[in-house]
Amino acid sequence: MRILITSNVRWWNAEAAYAATLARELLNAGHKVWVLTLPNSLNETKLRNWNLPIITDIPLSSSNPWQLWRAYRRLQSLIEEQQIQIVNAHRSEGFPLLVLLRQRLKSFALIRTRGTTRPLRDHWLNRKLHEDWIESVIVPAQVIASQLRQILNLPSERLQVIYYPVNPSSIDSQGESEAQQSRLECLDRLGIPRQCRVIGIVGRIRPVKGQRILLKSFATLRKRFPDIVLLMLYRDTNETEAEWQGLLQDLVESNLQQSVYLYGYREDVLEIMRHTDIGVVSSVDSEVICRVAVEFFSVGKPVIAFPTGALPEIIQDGVTGRIAKDKSAEALAEILEWMLESPERISEFGKNARQQSLERFDPNKLLEQTLSVYEQSWQHLQSQLVTGEANVRP
Repeated sequence: MRILITSNVRWWNAEAAYAATLARELLNAGHKVWVLTLPNSLNETKLRNWNLPIITDIPLSSSNPWQLWRAYRRLQSLIEEQQIQIVNAHRSEGFPLLVLLRQRLKSFALIRTRGTTRPLRDHWLNRKLHEDWIESVIVPAQVIASQLRQILNLPSERLQVIYYPVNPSSIDSQGESEAQQSRLECLDRLGIPRQCRVIGIVGRIRPVKGQRILLKSFATLRKRFPDIVLLMLYRDTNETEAEWQGLLQDLVESNLQQSVYLYGYREDVLEIMRHTDIGVVSSVDSEVICRVAVEFFSVGKPVIAFPTGALPEIIQDGVTGRIAKDKSAEALAEILEWMLESPERISEFGKNARQQSLERFDPNKLLEQTLSVYEQSWQHLQSQLVTGEANVRP
């Protein structure tokens, strides 16, 4: 198939990673793919590093009428010249423009992938856009599907849940002694004492990510478990920002400078995650795609998290990790303590997490399920053209 994916995201976040992973899987499967993104963005840099075909000269996110007209004409030329069959919009910015183009050309099927917890506004235009003027909607979690079903009258075949996948790591190929040596070498590189147990968290330093809440939990836990350290791997963080400064101040006030390790962007993030003991996702909002949780799963680590977004759906409480009863430091400390009390429990949950990464979050599933949506959407559009009903769905 010939597919255009619009991923006009400036940052390299979970939404951008979902679109890029999908593009890579489609390309590897022999399909023709283009990814539209913003110029001079972190997303563009990552897409280029992945050697994906990208387009940056169509201002789909602009609010300038002239620029939008230019984007419309450029998109029309691209779709007609390349005979694109599927347009998969991963952002709301520019989505109405794509709907207008689909209505005019009637030559491509339009799919909307919605990866946000922000509720869809309940008004007639949104219902018309999603029910009558596009083919299908894809969401990365059941919680989003449930939200949309309250507003949109979409049959199940037109609203599909497809989880974010993760490529399995090679941990199964390592022997026990080799894995232990690899861990010790990793801890040495990070300056962490070899005898310590490591609690890991990965993400931007932002209030929504809850690192300072986790720090309060950690301060409580250190009194009972002096062998634990907290490893914070962060990215896309300006160290002049208030949240970063507040985090440093919290470290000083709680006297935790010697047991909390902060590292900025690194190429070996997944390798470091492999050598933690427990992963934490302390986000207090959003978390639809849950990329970090699934990545911890892929390296065989259980995940502790707040009941935020799709996390209770991704993490099976009591099987692959634990979900806190609320979004407080006390609740987070309680379930972390429960995990830390039993190394055997940590190991068992880690094995369960690894197995689920192979079964539930396999990239082949993303590819197969998405292609099924694409093919059904394309076939339905063709049947509408034959009957002259391409403007309005039944």
